[in-house]
Amino acid sequence: MIHARRSIPALLLTLVCAAPAAAQARPERATLPMGTPTKGSVADGAPAMFSATLASAGLLAVALTSETTDSDLVLLVCDEDGQLISSEGRSDRDYQGNRGNEYVSVLLPEAGTYLVVVEYSSGSGKAAFALSAAFAAAPALASQSQDADGRPSRATAVTVGKPLDDSLGGGDTWDWFAVRAETAGTLTILTKAPEGDLKLEAYAEGNYRATIASSDQDLQGTKGNESLNVEVEAGQTVYVRVSTFFSGSDAVPYRFITAMIPN
Repeated sequence: MIHARRSIPALLLTLVCAAPAAAQARPERATLPMGTPTKGSVADGAPAMFSATLASAGLLAVALTSETTDSDLVLLVCDEDGQLISSEGRSDRDYQGNRGNEYVSVLLPEAGTYLVVVEYSSGSGKAAFALSAAFAAAPALASQSQDADGRPSRATAVTVGKPLDDSLGGGDTWDWFAVRAETAGTLTILTKAPEGDLKLEAYAEGNYRATIASSDQDLQGTKGNESLNVEVEAGQTVYVRVSTFFSGSDAVPYRFITAMIPN
């Protein structure tokens, strides 16, 4: 579905505090000024999340520091759905040998809300950190083409068993599909494309950084043919991203196919 755009207020950065599962519909938020470090803590399985609402496209720079040198932290910049903006929006570089020191500088393609996430990389533990952010507005650098299905919240709804035709290429590097399972069973998802190099990834609703299944196996020696299986419950929606390694300017067509094997 495609959400209507709302008017965007002036630059605002807010801290979203993790809430218990029963209260996550309305997480607590505290305003954080740009340029002023804010302190927080993060634990394995409990990331810290920041929300930035920006009035235009531009460059977002974020720096993360930690006094806990043995805690490995990761810094991410995502869209409002939690999808990583690009490979440049993830940092696990351990600056100056400190595993908790990270920074990113990433171009945001349009006005809107973005997420900055601090994650504990691995193991169990807790780490304190300080986070600083700065934003340089650059409306002239806004993307000229906003892909309608480039985010999970704008995913194309799919009826199981009904094939869809789409294309990727040029500035369109991925498409999102939302597949709802009416019955419990094994959901099979395939792509078929005579050209291009496709990758198929499946995600649970609300978590678009950790795949539940993926395919880049180039079936029958064809780089656009991919297939994966997902065990689903009745009424469950699986979000699927089809992406391409193809960098040509011309669009490459593909077919998106789904089928269900009931339990």
